[in-house]
Amino acid sequence: MRKYIILIIIAFLFGACKKKIVEEEKPVQLPSNIITPIFVKTYSLSDSYFFTDAIQTNDNAYAICGMVSANYYKPCIIRTNSDGDTLWSRIITSDSTDFVGLSIVQTSDNGFILLCSHNQTTSKNINLIKFDENGNTLWRKNYYHGVSFNSQNKIIKNSDNTYTICGNERTTSSSVYMYLLTINENGDSLWAKEYNNNNSEICNTAILCNDNGFALLGENTVWDDEYMVFRKTDNNGNTEFLKQFTKRWDNYGWSLTQDNSDNFYLLGMMHESVNQYASVLKTDAQGNELWYNEFYIDEAYNYPRNIFITSDNNLFITHVRNNSNSYMDKTALIKMNKEGTIISTKYIENLSGEKSFEDENGDIILIGGSFKIFIAKIDYTASAGASL
Repeated sequence: MRKYIILIIIAFLFGACKKKIVEEEKPVQLPSNIITPIFVKTYSLSDSYFFTDAIQTNDNAYAICGMVSANYYKPCIIRTNSDGDTLWSRIITSDSTDFVGLSIVQTSDNGFILLCSHNQTTSKNINLIKFDENGNTLWRKNYYHGVSFNSQNKIIKNSDNTYTICGNERTTSSSVYMYLLTINENGDSLWAKEYNNNNSEICNTAILCNDNGFALLGENTVWDDEYMVFRKTDNNGNTEFLKQFTKRWDNYGWSLTQDNSDNFYLLGMMHESVNQYASVLKTDAQGNELWYNEFYIDEAYNYPRNIFITSDNNLFITHVRNNSNSYMDKTALIKMNKEGTIISTKYIENLSGEKSFEDENGDIILIGGSFKIFIAKIDYTASAGASL
């Protein structure tokens, strides 16, 4: 009898320990602290339009790009002042095929280059449109790069006034690889690099690094598993290192930033059978993992959007939730220190924030939107539940 009692006690302790391990492995659920923006402004260029990218301009204002839907997609660009008031806007017309605005950058003469993707039957060409500071078109250029189609997702301004486009190139139905294309200020192609690691390697974003090289972040599909892929190149696109990270579930790299000590912070998404979670991974300058943290808003689809370093030298993360009706209904604004500890979390309801910035006053600017583009200004130091 005593033997059976001991066995029962051991089984109970084992079960308790196992339960504790499972609970500790689960990502951290963020607290709910709702705040109200200082202002929210929306832009109506069409019945249905979608945000894709935004930048802070040289005058502490904003330029937003996206696409409008009217039988087929067309690129759009909105130039605002620092208060979100529209200075000018443009919808770019084309033929009766999808023409999508993907990314925007400000040029040295205060104009803009808009990166677009034009669907022409079986191929998607790289399209660039140069505007002056008043929104007048100066030139348009097309670049064909690849066998089947391209999906570009980022244009970067380099320190020497050249520009680099990062994206993906599909050669077969199952083979995708990253590429970089660099042009001069007149749109002339300077060099291009392709990165084929014998697997489908997808680039979701890229940044210009402190050493003027490039850091590309995305995912690598190996059979049914997804790995976060982190590739670093020099300023000519030559690979310096390639890292792959995987945790408990499928992992996708979504946004990244670099600090003054050359460390990288990779914002990613984990996908298990039912839910999605966000993660942050810190590496040193050589791409070696230093720490890792993961979290979620609630048991639903969680989509990390972007990460940047604030003026007080912390990390700021934009993270949205998709509810059961497939509607992005809540944006989490998360401040985290550089050791991976979450300092604070606040929420904006009924807004899907895709991109965030810190303005010259320390307020947060949140831009995004599906079906309607918006810009919101947020006092992150306000207490939860504060009103206008």
